[in-house]
Amino acid sequence: MTTDLVDELGDRESTVLEFKLSASNRDKIGQAICALANDLCGRGGGDLLIGVDDHGERQRTDLRAEMLG
Repeated sequence: MTTDLVDELGDRESTVLEFKLSASNRDKIGQAICALANDLCGRGGGDLLIGVDDHGERQRTDLRAEMLG
């Protein structure tokens, strides 16, 4: 059985859930990671889902390790 993270976490961005359509813009990915790590709401961080659009819809994306490193 596979778990769909969007189904588990929700389809709306919040202070603990951020969606990015792709990982091609490393600055935006870094900003999202820093924002979630700051944990301003005191909930223990958050989740960043890559390959999900702003409406919570899963999209096909090309994600390679070199895009993140």
